[in-house]
Amino acid sequence: MITYGTPNAVLPNVAYAFLNSRIPTDVGTIQPSVTINTINYVIPVIIIIYVTVMAFLLIRFLKNIRTILLKSGDNLKVLYENRKIVLIIDDVIPHSFWNWIFLNTEDYLKGNIENEILYHELSHVQQTHSVDILLIEFIQVIFWFNPFIFLYKKAIQLNHEFLADQAVVHKFKDTSTYQLVLLNQASKQSSPPIASASNYLVTKKRLIMMTKPMSLT
Repeated sequence: MITYGTPNAVLPNVAYAFLNSRIPTDVGTIQPSVTINTINYVIPVIIIIYVTVMAFLLIRFLKNIRTILLKSGDNLKVLYENRKIVLIIDDVIPHSFWNWIFLNTEDYLKGNIENEILYHELSHVQQTHSVDILLIEFIQVIFWFNPFIFLYKKAIQLNHEFLADQAVVHKFKDTSTYQLVLLNQASKQSSPPIASASNYLVTKKRLIMMTKPMSLT
């Protein structure tokens, strides 16, 4: 006799075991990804440093202008070649700014200031050298980080001295005497940063330049 029966259901069990072996055991422990955003502080720090230095230089620039304006308004004035000489009690060398020539009161009253020095400062005023100084000073406030601005400023100031020296030599026709006057002035106190004046640091270059042929036309 042939007996027909239902075979054991082994296939589902095999399939379940196979699928179960393919499923990762740590599915329930998957950690979410975290994105860390880093902040770059370099640019803000550079901006802060730039603005801080620029503000300092601007305040100093405005303070220097204010100092000169106060001197020009609070002191006795006399005319010289249609320009104003401002007499001050401070022990400074002759210097000029805009349309004013600043002199020590005692030196002026005693006649201790040579005519060559007076005409040198007058030449600065007549040639409007203060405009160049104000412009380069303002540019330096903005581009203080550029060392070439400082060098260019020094070159402009030195060229101003050469031009004023040339005017003096052309008028008085006595280079040797003028050189002695400059050497005497070089040992005295310096002038404000934005003013045109003789000083010890550039005197040697000026003396050398005066020994070279100049165009007096």
